[in-house]
Amino acid sequence: MRCRIATLVCLLVLIGIVDLNAQSLISKLPRDGTWATYAFVGETKQPDGEAYEFEGEITIRCVGSKYEEMESLRWIEIEQQIDFRGEEIKIIDKFLLPEDEIGFDKDAVSKIRKMWRYHSQFGEDSPRKVETNSTEMKTLESFLPPPLESRKELANREFKTSLGVLKCRGSSSKRKEKDDRSGVEYDRKFIVYSNDESPFGTVSWRNEVTTKRAGEDTGIMIGTLTLKEIGTNAKSSLPDNH
Repeated sequence: MRCRIATLVCLLVLIGIVDLNAQSLISKLPRDGTWATYAFVGETKQPDGEAYEFEGEITIRCVGSKYEEMESLRWIEIEQQIDFRGEEIKIIDKFLLPEDEIGFDKDAVSKIRKMWRYHSQFGEDSPRKVETNSTEMKTLESFLPPPLESRKELANREFKTSLGVLKCRGSSSKRKEKDDRSGVEYDRKFIVYSNDESPFGTVSWRNEVTTKRAGEDTGIMIGTLTLKEIGTNAKSSLPDNH
C-alpha cells in the first residue's frame, strides 16, 4: 500500500496537483514573517472508474530576504501536509527568488536562485538541494506558473474567511502542454479568486488537470485550496543553513 501511495503522490507532484498552484497561488509577497494556511481537498479519477480522495493543508511563509547583485531577493517556504487514505505526507519547499518576479504573467520558477526540498515519502531525513531549472524545480510551476492562455474575468464571489467575508475578484485560465519524454499531454484549467486583504493575494484556487497519452484519456485530477487562517512571526521549518 505504501508503495502505491508513494507512486500516486509522485504523479500528483509531477502534474501539479499536490505541489499545487495554478494560475498563480502567490500573486504578491507580504512582509517577512507573514504566513497563510489553505485548506486543501483533491480527487483523482482513472479511466477504469477508480477514484481517490485526499485532503490536507498547505502553508506559505515568507522566511527571509537578502540583497544580491542589485536585486531584492526573498526566501519563500511552502509546506504541504496531505492525508491520503490514512497516510500522512509532508513536503516542504524553500526557495530564493527576486521579489519582482512574483505575480501574474511572470515566469518566476525560471528565476529561482536556490531551492531545498524535504519529502517524507522518499525516506529523507533532511532537506536536499534541488538543481536549478531541473524537472523537480519545475513542479513549483503549480504554485508559480508561467504565463497562461485565455485568461478571463469571472463574476465576483464572496468567501467566508478568518478575515471575515471577503468579496473576491475571479479569473479563469488554461494551459495545454506535452511532456516529450513520456508522451503525456496535459490540459490544465484554473479558477482563482483573490482579494488584496489576503497576504499572498489568493483566497480560493482550483486546478483541474486532464491527461492523455496517444490520444487516450489517462485520468483527471482536481485540487482546490481555500484560505483558512493567516498570521505573523513565521519561522522556517527547515534548518537555518537552508
